[in-house]
Amino acid sequence: MNSERRVQRIRPVGCAPRTGGAPRTDGVPRTDGAPRTDGVPRTDGAPRTDGAPRTDGAPRTDGGPRTDADIICAVARAMGRSESFSFSSAEEIWDEIRTVWPQANGITYERLESGGLQWPCPTLDHLGTDILHVDSFPMGKQAGLRRVEYIPTKETVDADYPFLLVTGRTLHHFNAGTMTGRTESGQLHFADHVAICPADAARLGLSDGGRVRVASRYGAIETQVRIDEAMKEGELFSTFHDPSIFVNRLTSPYRDRFVKAPEYKVTAVRVERL
Repeated sequence: MNSERRVQRIRPVGCAPRTGGAPRTDGVPRTDGAPRTDGVPRTDGAPRTDGAPRTDGAPRTDGGPRTDADIICAVARAMGRSESFSFSSAEEIWDEIRTVWPQANGITYERLESGGLQWPCPTLDHLGTDILHVDSFPMGKQAGLRRVEYIPTKETVDADYPFLLVTGRTLHHFNAGTMTGRTESGQLHFADHVAICPADAARLGLSDGGRVRVASRYGAIETQVRIDEAMKEGELFSTFHDPSIFVNRLTSPYRDRFVKAPEYKVTAVRVERL
């Protein structure tokens, strides 16, 4: 095993919030459209899950709302199943998980204090597995690849909508910001903005930080513009974390023909200085 390999250090911790569309616990950021549910115990709101591996540095809370594990154990006690849910820590939960998941049996809190371990790690003297699939896959020696005929998108630029907008995530927020919306990450990326290349910005008379209106065939938003050397001419980029801006108001109704994934990465738009 390469002693110099760099792996992510993990260990179990507590409390993961629900995301948009599902009933959620109070105190946890949610996406627009996720209904509140009265009578659900309030959890601690930190983006982590009791008994699940986590990265070091996951936020903790002191007192106040309970963790998911505390709530589940309390419900079990109320149902007369306290003997099976008498956990006093996330480590105890993880230790039980190890007994029914042989591939993680060798991963303990104590061992993780010394460095990361990647599963399979079946025994306490196992050093972990650098690469999961080396010579074969569970299905056999080779993985099947299937060629899919390319069909161009119907969403194309024209004189009225000359820019191609790509929406995506940022390092500072997870997905739509449901787990990071109330953390200090907001100070690093406090609102969605539209990135544009210097040449296009100059042609439109835009200045960095200025306000713009971005319109597509489906909707419009107002936000700030950021001039970015990494952008190509004719292309824009924006994240979609700020519900007050609601960037997905711009995106098209088109979906791919197999898994029906929305076409968030291809939207024809125009930009107007405000």
